[in-house]
Amino acid sequence: MNCRSLVVDGGCALMFGAAAILPATALGGNGTNDIGYGAESGGMAGADLAVSRETAALNINPAGLTQIRDRAFDLDIEPFYLARTRHRDQYGNDSGVDNPLSAVASGGYVQRVPGTAVVTGIGLFAQGGAGFAYDHLTTAFGTQDALSATFGSFKIEPGFGWQLADSLSVGASLGIVYSTARQKFFPNTSFVDPSGDAPSFFGLRVDSLGGWSSSGKIGFQYRPSPNWTLAGAYTSKTRFKLEGGDATVNYEAIGQGRVVYRDASLSGLSIAQEAGVGIAYRPSDAWLLSTEINWVDWSSAMRASTLKLEDPNNADVPQQLSLQSRLDWRDQYVFAIGAEYQWNSTTSLRIGYNYGRNPIPSQTLNPALAVTSNRTFALGFAYDFMPQWRFSSCLYYEPFVETTYTNPQLPLGTDTYNRWEGVIAQFAVSRRW
Repeated sequence: MNCRSLVVDGGCALMFGAAAILPATALGGNGTNDIGYGAESGGMAGADLAVSRETAALNINPAGLTQIRDRAFDLDIEPFYLARTRHRDQYGNDSGVDNPLSAVASGGYVQRVPGTAVVTGIGLFAQGGAGFAYDHLTTAFGTQDALSATFGSFKIEPGFGWQLADSLSVGASLGIVYSTARQKFFPNTSFVDPSGDAPSFFGLRVDSLGGWSSSGKIGFQYRPSPNWTLAGAYTSKTRFKLEGGDATVNYEAIGQGRVVYRDASLSGLSIAQEAGVGIAYRPSDAWLLSTEINWVDWSSAMRASTLKLEDPNNADVPQQLSLQSRLDWRDQYVFAIGAEYQWNSTTSLRIGYNYGRNPIPSQTLNPALAVTSNRTFALGFAYDFMPQWRFSSCLYYEPFVETTYTNPQLPLGTDTYNRWEGVIAQFAVSRRW
Protein backbone atom coordinates (compact mmCIF):
# COMPACT_ATOMS: atom_id res chain seq x y z
CA MET A 1 0.00 0.00 0.00
CA ASN A 2 1.32 3.46 -0.93
CA CYS A 3 0.75 5.60 2.13
CA ARG A 4 0.89 8.78 0.03
CA SER A 5 -2.40 7.75 -1.52
CA LEU A 6 -4.31 7.71 1.77
CA VAL A 7 -7.11 10.25 1.86
CA VAL A 8 -9.61 11.28 4.49
CA ASP A 9 -12.67 10.56 2.37
CA GLY A 10 -12.46 7.24 0.57
CA GLY A 11 -12.30 3.46 0.80
CA CYS A 12 -8.98 3.67 2.64
CA ALA A 13 -10.26 6.42 4.93
CA LEU A 14 -8.23 7.66 7.86
CA MET A 15 -10.50 7.28 10.89
CA PHE A 16 -9.45 9.76 13.53
CA GLY A 17 -10.94 11.14 16.73
CA ALA A 18 -11.52 14.72 15.68
CA ALA A 19 -14.97 14.43 17.23
CA ALA A 20 -13.39 13.65 20.59
CA ILE A 21 -11.12 16.71 20.74
CA LEU A 22 -13.65 18.96 22.38
CA PRO A 23 -13.99 21.00 25.52
CA ALA A 24 -15.06 18.40 28.02
CA THR A 25 -17.58 19.59 30.56
CA ALA A 26 -16.66 18.24 33.93
CA LEU A 27 -17.33 21.65 35.44
CA GLY A 28 -20.46 22.35 33.54
CA GLY A 29 -24.14 21.91 33.54
CA ASN A 30 -24.87 24.64 30.99
CA GLY A 31 -22.81 23.35 28.07
CA THR A 32 -19.15 24.16 28.75
CA ASN A 33 -20.13 26.94 31.18
CA ASP A 34 -19.95 26.57 34.92
CA ILE A 35 -23.21 26.84 36.86
CA GLY A 36 -21.97 29.72 38.98
CA TYR A 37 -18.87 31.88 39.37
CA GLY A 38 -18.02 32.60 42.98
CA ALA A 39 -19.53 31.07 46.10
CA GLU A 40 -22.46 33.50 46.24
CA SER A 41 -23.49 32.68 42.68
CA GLY A 42 -22.84 28.97 43.24
CA GLY A 43 -24.95 28.77 46.38
CA MET A 44 -27.89 30.23 44.45
CA ALA A 45 -27.31 27.88 41.47
CA GLY A 46 -26.39 30.73 39.12
CA ALA A 47 -29.44 32.93 39.82
CA ASP A 48 -27.06 35.86 40.04
CA LEU A 49 -27.61 38.56 37.39
CA ALA A 50 -29.72 40.76 39.69
CA VAL A 51 -27.71 39.92 42.82
CA SER A 52 -24.01 39.74 41.94
CA ARG A 53 -22.04 41.77 44.47
CA GLU A 54 -18.70 39.92 44.64
CA THR A 55 -15.64 40.37 42.43
CA ALA A 56 -17.07 37.52 40.32
CA ALA A 57 -19.51 40.15 39.02
CA LEU A 58 -16.76 40.84 36.47
CA ASN A 59 -17.68 37.48 34.90
CA ILE A 60 -21.43 37.56 35.67
CA ASN A 61 -22.82 41.10 35.48
CA PRO A 62 -20.22 43.87 35.92
CA ALA A 63 -22.95 46.36 36.89
CA GLY A 64 -23.07 44.54 40.24
CA LEU A 65 -19.61 45.84 41.13
CA THR A 66 -21.19 49.13 42.23
CA GLN A 67 -22.54 47.36 45.33
CA ILE A 68 -18.94 47.09 46.61
CA ARG A 69 -18.37 50.08 48.86
CA ASP A 70 -14.59 50.42 48.70
CA ARG A 71 -12.25 47.45 48.07
CA ALA A 72 -12.85 43.72 47.74
CA PHE A 73 -10.79 40.58 47.25
CA ASP A 74 -12.11 37.03 46.63
CA LEU A 75 -10.29 33.73 46.18
CA ASP A 76 -12.28 30.63 45.16
CA ILE A 77 -11.23 26.97 44.94
CA GLU A 78 -13.59 24.54 43.21
CA PRO A 79 -12.93 20.79 43.58
CA PHE A 80 -15.22 18.34 41.82
CA TYR A 81 -15.86 14.62 41.74
CA LEU A 82 -17.35 12.66 38.84
CA ALA A 83 -19.29 10.32 41.05
CA ARG A 84 -20.55 7.60 38.72
CA THR A 85 -19.70 8.85 35.24
CA ARG A 86 -19.37 5.76 33.01
CA HIS A 87 -19.01 4.49 29.45
CA ARG A 88 -20.37 1.15 28.21
CA ASP A 89 -20.38 -0.28 24.67
CA GLN A 90 -20.78 -3.46 22.64
CA TYR A 91 -17.08 -4.35 22.92
CA GLY A 92 -17.42 -5.29 26.59
CA ASN A 93 -16.41 -1.95 28.08
CA ASP A 94 -18.11 -0.82 31.28
CA SER A 95 -15.73 1.72 32.75
CA GLY A 96 -15.74 4.75 34.99
CA VAL A 97 -13.52 7.70 34.17
CA ASP A 98 -9.89 7.39 35.24
CA ASN A 99 -9.68 11.04 36.38
CA PRO A 100 -12.67 11.39 38.75
CA LEU A 101 -11.12 14.12 40.93
CA SER A 102 -9.90 17.56 39.90
CA ALA A 103 -10.10 21.23 40.90
CA VAL A 104 -9.88 24.77 39.54
CA ALA A 105 -9.38 28.16 41.17
CA SER A 106 -10.44 31.75 40.48
CA GLY A 107 -10.34 35.14 42.15
CA GLY A 108 -10.50 38.88 41.75
CA TYR A 109 -9.72 42.30 43.16
CA VAL A 110 -11.81 45.45 42.68
CA GLN A 111 -11.62 48.98 44.08
CA ARG A 112 -13.80 52.06 43.92
CA VAL A 113 -12.17 54.97 42.12
CA PRO A 114 -11.87 57.63 44.86
CA GLY A 115 -14.47 60.36 44.68
CA THR A 116 -16.43 58.68 41.87
CA ALA A 117 -19.33 56.29 41.29
CA VAL A 118 -17.05 53.89 39.38
CA VAL A 119 -15.70 50.57 40.68
CA THR A 120 -13.01 48.87 38.62
CA GLY A 121 -10.93 45.74 38.94
CA ILE A 122 -9.62 42.52 37.46
CA GLY A 123 -10.40 38.84 37.89
CA LEU A 124 -9.06 35.45 36.86
CA PHE A 125 -11.70 32.81 36.17
CA ALA A 126 -11.73 29.20 35.04
CA GLN A 127 -14.19 29.51 32.17
CA GLY A 128 -14.67 25.80 31.59
CA GLY A 129 -12.86 22.58 30.99
CA ALA A 130 -11.17 19.74 32.86
CA GLY A 131 -11.77 16.56 30.86
CA PHE A 132 -12.51 12.86 30.74
CA ALA A 133 -10.04 10.00 30.45
CA TYR A 134 -10.65 6.30 29.85
CA ASP A 135 -7.25 4.64 29.94
CA HIS A 136 -8.16 0.99 29.28
CA LEU A 137 -10.92 0.53 26.72
CA THR A 138 -11.30 -2.48 24.44
CA THR A 139 -11.46 -1.19 20.88
CA ALA A 140 -13.31 -2.47 17.81
CA PHE A 141 -9.90 -3.62 16.55
CA GLY A 142 -9.18 -6.00 19.43
CA THR A 143 -6.71 -3.78 21.30
CA GLN A 144 -6.71 -2.20 24.76
CA ASP A 145 -6.19 1.54 24.44
CA ALA A 146 -6.87 5.01 25.82
CA LEU A 147 -9.52 7.59 24.95
CA SER A 148 -9.37 11.03 26.50
CA ALA A 149 -9.92 14.71 25.81
CA THR A 150 -8.64 17.26 28.32
CA PHE A 151 -9.35 20.92 27.95
CA GLY A 152 -8.70 24.05 29.97
CA SER A 153 -9.83 27.61 29.47
CA PHE A 154 -9.14 30.51 31.81
CA LYS A 155 -10.04 34.16 31.51
CA ILE A 156 -8.26 37.31 32.64
CA GLU A 157 -11.06 39.83 32.95
CA PRO A 158 -10.63 43.55 33.65
CA GLY A 159 -13.82 45.57 33.92
CA PHE A 160 -15.82 48.28 35.66
CA GLY A 161 -19.20 49.10 37.13
CA TRP A 162 -20.65 52.64 37.03
CA GLN A 163 -23.58 53.83 39.13
CA LEU A 164 -25.27 56.33 36.85
CA ALA A 165 -28.04 57.09 39.35
CA ASP A 166 -29.32 55.80 42.67
CA SER A 167 -31.51 53.32 40.79
CA LEU A 168 -29.30 52.39 37.81
CA SER A 169 -25.87 50.80 37.42
CA VAL A 170 -24.14 49.67 34.24
CA GLY A 171 -20.91 47.82 33.64
CA ALA A 172 -18.62 46.18 31.11
CA SER A 173 -15.69 43.78 31.11
CA LEU A 174 -13.19 42.42 28.62
CA GLY A 175 -12.38 38.73 28.68
CA ILE A 176 -8.86 37.74 27.61
CA VAL A 177 -9.08 33.96 27.27
CA TYR A 178 -6.33 31.36 27.02
CA SER A 179 -7.32 27.82 26.08
CA THR A 180 -5.37 24.57 25.90
CA ALA A 181 -6.33 21.09 24.69
CA ARG A 182 -4.85 17.64 24.24
CA GLN A 183 -6.34 14.31 23.29
CA LYS A 184 -5.75 10.60 22.92
CA PHE A 185 -7.84 8.59 20.51
CA PHE A 186 -6.62 4.99 20.72
CA PRO A 187 -3.01 6.11 20.05
CA ASN A 188 -1.57 2.59 20.29
CA THR A 189 -3.95 1.12 17.72
CA SER A 190 -3.30 0.84 13.98
CA PHE A 191 -5.47 -1.28 11.70
CA VAL A 192 -5.84 -2.10 8.01
CA ASP A 193 -8.47 -4.59 6.82
CA PRO A 194 -6.72 -7.06 4.45
CA SER A 195 -9.94 -7.41 2.43
CA GLY A 196 -10.33 -3.66 2.03
CA ASP A 197 -13.98 -3.84 3.05
CA ALA A 198 -13.57 -1.85 6.28
CA PRO A 199 -11.95 1.56 6.62
CA SER A 200 -8.46 1.71 8.03
CA PHE A 201 -7.88 3.13 11.50
CA PHE A 202 -4.75 4.96 12.62
CA GLY A 203 -4.66 6.02 16.27
CA LEU A 204 -3.99 9.61 17.16
CA ARG A 205 -2.52 11.67 19.98
CA VAL A 206 -2.62 15.49 19.98
CA ASP A 207 -0.65 17.63 22.44
CA SER A 208 0.04 21.27 23.27
CA LEU A 209 -2.81 22.95 21.41
CA GLY A 210 -3.32 26.46 22.78
CA GLY A 211 -3.91 30.12 22.10
CA TRP A 212 -5.42 33.45 23.13
CA SER A 213 -8.81 34.90 22.22
CA SER A 214 -11.17 37.52 23.63
CA SER A 215 -14.79 38.34 24.44
CA GLY A 216 -16.81 41.20 25.87
CA LYS A 217 -19.56 41.50 28.46
CA ILE A 218 -22.01 44.32 29.26
CA GLY A 219 -24.73 44.47 31.90
CA PHE A 220 -27.10 46.62 33.93
CA GLN A 221 -28.94 46.56 37.25
CA TYR A 222 -32.04 48.74 37.75
CA ARG A 223 -33.72 49.21 41.12
CA PRO A 224 -37.24 50.64 40.69
CA SER A 225 -37.72 50.35 44.48
CA PRO A 226 -35.49 49.38 47.42
CA ASN A 227 -36.89 45.81 47.40
CA TRP A 228 -36.69 45.06 43.67
CA THR A 229 -33.80 44.76 41.21
CA LEU A 230 -34.10 44.11 37.49
CA ALA A 231 -30.96 43.11 35.61
CA GLY A 232 -29.62 41.92 32.30
CA ALA A 233 -26.29 40.99 30.71
CA TYR A 234 -24.90 40.04 27.31
CA THR A 235 -21.66 38.17 26.58
CA SER A 236 -20.18 37.90 23.09
CA LYS A 237 -18.97 34.66 21.52
CA THR A 238 -15.45 33.50 22.46
CA ARG A 239 -13.74 31.68 19.60
CA PHE A 240 -11.19 29.19 20.89
CA LYS A 241 -7.78 29.57 19.32
CA LEU A 242 -6.17 26.14 19.48
CA GLU A 243 -3.00 25.89 17.44
CA GLY A 244 0.75 25.40 17.67
CA GLY A 245 0.40 21.79 18.79
CA ASP A 246 1.78 18.51 17.51
CA ALA A 247 0.09 15.21 16.71
CA THR A 248 1.35 11.64 16.57
CA VAL A 249 -0.39 9.32 14.12
CA ASN A 250 0.05 5.56 14.40
CA TYR A 251 0.82 4.25 10.88
CA GLU A 252 2.33 0.97 12.13
CA ALA A 253 -0.22 -1.13 10.21
CA ILE A 254 1.24 0.13 6.92
CA GLY A 255 4.88 -0.06 8.00
CA GLN A 256 5.48 3.64 8.59
CA GLY A 257 5.68 3.60 12.38
CA ARG A 258 4.46 6.54 14.41
CA VAL A 259 4.66 9.83 12.59
CA VAL A 260 4.74 13.23 14.28
CA TYR A 261 2.91 16.08 12.58
CA ARG A 262 4.68 19.14 13.93
CA ASP A 263 1.91 21.63 13.18
CA ALA A 264 -1.54 20.81 14.56
CA SER A 265 -4.53 23.13 14.96
CA LEU A 266 -8.19 22.76 15.85
CA SER A 267 -10.83 25.23 14.70
CA GLY A 268 -14.60 25.62 14.87
CA LEU A 269 -15.07 25.61 18.66
CA SER A 270 -16.39 28.55 20.70
CA ILE A 271 -18.00 29.51 23.95
CA ALA A 272 -21.46 30.67 22.90
CA GLN A 273 -22.76 34.19 23.03
CA GLU A 274 -25.22 34.54 25.87
CA ALA A 275 -27.98 36.94 26.91
CA GLY A 276 -29.98 36.87 30.12
CA VAL A 277 -32.43 38.79 32.29
CA GLY A 278 -33.05 38.44 36.01
CA ILE A 279 -35.13 39.72 38.93
CA ALA A 280 -34.26 39.90 42.63
CA TYR A 281 -36.71 40.68 45.43
CA ARG A 282 -36.28 41.31 49.16
CA PRO A 283 -39.53 40.49 50.98
CA SER A 284 -37.77 41.32 54.27
CA ASP A 285 -34.35 42.25 55.58
CA ALA A 286 -33.57 38.56 56.14
CA TRP A 287 -34.64 37.14 52.78
CA LEU A 288 -33.35 37.64 49.23
CA LEU A 289 -35.02 35.83 46.32
CA SER A 290 -33.64 35.75 42.78
CA THR A 291 -34.49 34.20 39.43
CA GLU A 292 -33.29 34.53 35.86
CA ILE A 293 -33.39 33.06 32.38
CA ASN A 294 -30.50 32.92 29.89
CA TRP A 295 -30.31 32.15 26.19
CA VAL A 296 -27.06 30.38 25.23
CA ASP A 297 -26.35 30.27 21.48
CA TRP A 298 -24.59 26.89 21.20
CA SER A 299 -26.04 26.22 17.73
CA SER A 300 -23.68 28.75 16.12
CA ALA A 301 -20.78 28.17 18.55
CA MET A 302 -20.50 24.37 18.17
CA ARG A 303 -21.48 23.42 14.61
CA ALA A 304 -18.41 21.51 13.41
CA SER A 305 -14.74 21.19 14.24
CA THR A 306 -11.75 20.78 11.95
CA LEU A 307 -8.46 19.23 13.05
CA LYS A 308 -5.64 20.17 10.66
CA LEU A 309 -2.28 18.36 10.71
CA GLU A 310 0.77 19.48 8.71
CA ASP A 311 4.55 19.10 8.52
CA PRO A 312 5.07 15.38 9.27
CA ASN A 313 8.54 13.99 10.00
CA ASN A 314 8.04 11.30 7.35
CA ALA A 315 7.89 12.03 3.63
CA ASP A 316 6.02 8.80 2.84
CA VAL A 317 2.77 9.70 4.58
CA PRO A 318 0.11 12.31 3.74
CA GLN A 319 1.73 15.71 4.17
CA GLN A 320 -1.49 17.39 5.23
CA LEU A 321 -4.65 16.09 6.88
CA SER A 322 -7.88 17.99 7.43
CA LEU A 323 -10.29 16.02 9.61
CA GLN A 324 -13.80 17.36 10.09
CA SER A 325 -16.37 16.39 12.67
CA ARG A 326 -20.01 17.39 13.00
CA LEU A 327 -21.11 18.72 16.41
CA ASP A 328 -24.57 20.21 15.78
CA TRP A 329 -25.11 21.49 19.31
CA ARG A 330 -28.50 22.98 20.19
CA ASP A 331 -29.30 26.30 21.86
CA GLN A 332 -30.05 26.31 25.57
CA TYR A 333 -32.55 28.26 27.63
CA VAL A 334 -31.25 28.09 31.18
CA PHE A 335 -33.54 28.81 34.12
CA ALA A 336 -32.20 29.43 37.63
CA ILE A 337 -33.86 30.28 40.93
CA GLY A 338 -32.16 30.91 44.26
CA ALA A 339 -32.62 32.30 47.75
CA GLU A 340 -30.47 33.66 50.55
CA TYR A 341 -31.50 33.83 54.21
CA GLN A 342 -29.64 36.00 56.75
CA TRP A 343 -29.53 33.59 59.71
CA ASN A 344 -27.87 36.11 62.02
CA SER A 345 -25.42 39.00 61.87
CA THR A 346 -22.55 36.77 60.73
CA THR A 347 -24.14 33.86 58.83
CA SER A 348 -26.13 33.56 55.59
CA LEU A 349 -27.66 30.41 54.09
CA ARG A 350 -28.24 29.86 50.36
CA ILE A 351 -30.16 27.45 48.16
CA GLY A 352 -30.78 27.20 44.42
CA TYR A 353 -31.90 25.18 41.43
CA ASN A 354 -30.70 25.39 37.83
CA TYR A 355 -32.18 23.75 34.73
CA GLY A 356 -30.83 23.80 31.17
CA ARG A 357 -31.42 21.21 28.44
CA ASN A 358 -28.31 19.29 27.41
CA PRO A 359 -27.16 21.03 24.20
CA ILE A 360 -25.35 17.97 22.78
CA PRO A 361 -27.43 15.77 20.44
CA SER A 362 -27.08 12.06 21.03
CA GLN A 363 -25.70 11.35 17.54
CA THR A 364 -22.58 13.45 18.24
CA LEU A 365 -21.87 12.32 21.80
CA ASN A 366 -18.65 10.52 22.67
CA PRO A 367 -17.14 9.24 25.93
CA ALA A 368 -14.62 12.08 26.13
CA LEU A 369 -17.46 14.60 25.85
CA ALA A 370 -19.73 12.97 28.38
CA VAL A 371 -23.38 13.68 28.94
CA THR A 372 -23.85 17.02 30.68
CA SER A 373 -26.38 17.34 33.45
CA ASN A 374 -29.58 19.27 32.82
CA ARG A 375 -30.40 19.81 36.51
CA THR A 376 -28.32 21.19 39.36
CA PHE A 377 -29.23 21.54 43.04
CA ALA A 378 -27.15 23.88 45.20
CA LEU A 379 -26.68 24.62 48.89
CA GLY A 380 -24.35 27.20 50.37
CA PHE A 381 -23.50 29.47 53.27
CA ALA A 382 -21.35 32.47 54.16
CA TYR A 383 -19.78 33.18 57.55
CA ASP A 384 -18.08 36.41 58.65
CA PHE A 385 -15.33 35.06 60.88
CA MET A 386 -13.61 38.45 61.33
CA PRO A 387 -14.82 42.03 60.81
CA GLN A 388 -13.34 42.26 57.30
CA TRP A 389 -13.15 38.57 56.40
CA ARG A 390 -15.72 36.05 55.16
CA PHE A 391 -15.61 32.33 54.42
CA SER A 392 -18.16 31.01 51.94
CA SER A 393 -18.90 27.58 50.57
CA CYS A 394 -21.42 25.83 48.37
CA LEU A 395 -22.11 22.34 47.10
CA TYR A 396 -23.68 21.37 43.77
CA TYR A 397 -25.23 18.05 43.06
CA GLU A 398 -25.90 17.14 39.43
CA PRO A 399 -28.17 14.03 39.40
CA PHE A 400 -27.32 11.20 37.06
CA VAL A 401 -28.21 11.53 33.39
CA GLU A 402 -27.87 8.55 31.09
CA THR A 403 -28.28 8.10 27.37
CA THR A 404 -27.82 5.44 24.71
CA TYR A 405 -26.52 6.68 21.39
CA THR A 406 -24.86 5.74 18.12
CA ASN A 407 -22.23 8.15 16.81
CA PRO A 408 -21.32 7.17 13.22
CA GLN A 409 -18.16 9.31 13.41
CA LEU A 410 -16.55 7.07 16.05
CA PRO A 411 -15.65 3.33 16.00
CA LEU A 412 -17.59 2.59 19.17
CA GLY A 413 -20.36 0.46 17.70
CA THR A 414 -24.07 0.98 18.17
CA ASP A 415 -26.09 1.60 21.31
CA THR A 416 -23.21 3.10 23.25
CA TYR A 417 -24.12 4.06 26.82
CA ASN A 418 -22.99 7.09 28.81
CA ARG A 419 -23.85 8.09 32.36
CA TRP A 420 -23.03 11.41 34.04
CA GLU A 421 -23.27 12.32 37.72
CA GLY A 422 -21.29 15.00 39.48
CA VAL A 423 -20.61 16.58 42.87
CA ILE A 424 -18.96 20.00 42.83
CA ALA A 425 -17.91 22.18 45.77
CA GLN A 426 -16.72 25.76 46.09
CA PHE A 427 -14.74 27.30 48.93
CA ALA A 428 -14.04 31.02 49.04
CA VAL A 429 -12.22 33.46 51.26
CA SER A 430 -13.15 37.13 50.89
CA ARG A 431 -12.02 40.42 52.30
CA ARG A 432 -13.84 43.78 52.25
CA TRP A 433 -12.15 46.95 53.45
